[in-house]
Amino acid sequence: LKDMAEFLLQKGANPDIKDKNGDSILHYCIKNNFMLETMLLIKYGANMLLRDNFDHTAYDLARGKGHLNIKETNTTTNFSPSEIIIKPK
Repeated sequence: LKDMAEFLLQKGANPDIKDKNGDSILHYCIKNNFMLETMLLIKYGANMLLRDNFDHTAYDLARGKGHLNIKETNTTTNFSPSEIIIKPK
């Protein structure tokens, strides 16, 4: 999955596309504990602050699952990969 995702992202795939529930690929990866894919999406600019139809951001989901450590230097805009540490449970 990670290799295919990276190939598509390298070819310009939109990392912020949403489904009918408003979930981005990042929402899906975090909900399903796909941490390698989560870091890959962040590396390619996926927006952790996009909201789904239930007003949850990917940031909220990761924080709630205990997967997320973010340097608190940049909490109002998108995050750079160097600011995020995803830790599997």
